[in-house]
Amino acid sequence: MERLPDIAVLYANGWIWIFLWILDRSGPLLVGGLSAAWVLFVERGLLSAAAFSVPRGGRSAPPRPVFPGGLILGAAAGVLSALAAALYPAPIPALLSAMWAGALLLVLVLPSGRWESVPGARMFLLGYALMLLAFRVFSAWTEAADPYQWAAVFGSTGEAREALARGRSLVHTVWTWLAWFGIPGGFAVWAFNRIAALGFSLADPRAGAAEILRQIRGRGASS
Repeated sequence: MERLPDIAVLYANGWIWIFLWILDRSGPLLVGGLSAAWVLFVERGLLSAAAFSVPRGGRSAPPRPVFPGGLILGAAAGVLSALAAALYPAPIPALLSAMWAGALLLVLVLPSGRWESVPGARMFLLGYALMLLAFRVFSAWTEAADPYQWAAVFGSTGEAREALARGRSLVHTVWTWLAWFGIPGGFAVWAFNRIAALGFSLADPRAGAAEILRQIRGRGASS
């Protein structure tokens, strides 16, 4: 009984450690979960829609063979995004999560333009993840640049060191603006344009294909 408080403290510390571990890795976990939902529901849905064949003569037609290129690119975007979220500090994991959540929300809100929005969203997500990972490689390469070897180009070791530092500072500044504002902002503008274009169209933006067909038939019957 004397060791009971020590066991309780140890047990509580274990749960606190688990909670802090999950909180510390919540960014990559959230990005991984959102990207997995995208692949399982959106990319597979698009693949099924592309393989669908119209029934003829009252018989169901076999699905058409379709190369799963979009599914592969979507899965690659998810894996690379989760890796980038694990390698970068805030706000990159939050921006990645927001972009994946926005892509899913766009597909859910606009069923009538669902599949047309998938390639654009996929390219935004894949391009952003590739840019983040490529910069890690580029940054490591520039940090490894030796000013003594560049002294012959710039005239002296001191000038070479200053030139390399200014170059790294400029590249880091441009990249920061792109990673924090440029690409996420471009994705937000693109998503808003998709919603605005379909939202102000004659068709109901929240209606699926079957609902739109029913509306057209109802108008024809009423006229």
